[in-house]
Order: sequence, then structure tokens, then C-alpha cells
Amino acid sequence: MKSNTISTYKELAREAKRRMRMNNYAVSEQLRESGLMGKKFALGGKYLSIEETYEYYCKISSFLEDGLVCCAVGNLLDMDALAKMSPTEKERLVFKTAQLYREMKSDYDKHRNSARK
Repeated sequence: MKSNTISTYKELAREAKRRMRMNNYAVSEQLRESGLMGKKFALGGKYLSIEETYEYYCKISSFLEDGLVCCAVGNLLDMDALAKMSPTEKERLVFKTAQLYREMKSDYDKHRNSARK
């Protein structure tokens, strides 16, 4: 458990160092405002970078705002990568994507409700 926490801190430090080199704080600021800063999301066996997290968050928020909730998980999947996977890997990726969708939708709902108050 402790080594997992250390690796998470190392990953956060690498991400911050990369942002400093690129001078890219706009995405970080938007993630902080949405309540996702500091949260790590895993998909396909790897943690998402800040840019990938924000990209998924933008997709999910646009689905929710447009009312496309019925096919949101399917729209988040990479069909080219999915076609190359075994049935077990496909199922695992769909479930992980659905979990990512639920977590980000929950954060989206919290952010929208706090903005209304």
C-alpha cells in the first residue's frame, strides 16, 4: 500500500515537472475548477495524463449537456483498439470505461450542483 502511494506521488511530481517544462497550466486550471485535479483515473491498464483526463471530462460533459447519455460509454471507446482485442480484453475495457464515466459524471454533477448554489 505504501509503495502504491509513493508511486502516485512520483507520478504527480513527473506530471508537474512536465507541465513546468511545457508551461501548460490551462488544462490544470480547468481540471481544478471542475474538481478533478489530484484525482487519478486508470483506463486500459495505465493512468490517464492530465490532458487525457481533461479530454475525457470534456467529452462526458458534452454528452451530458447534449442529452446523449444512452450511448456515452460507447462513444468514449476507441473502436480501432477494441477491434484488436480478445473478447475478455474488450469486456474489461468496456467495464473500465463505464467506471470512468460514472466517476467523472459524479464529479460533473457535484461541480454543477455547487455552481448552482
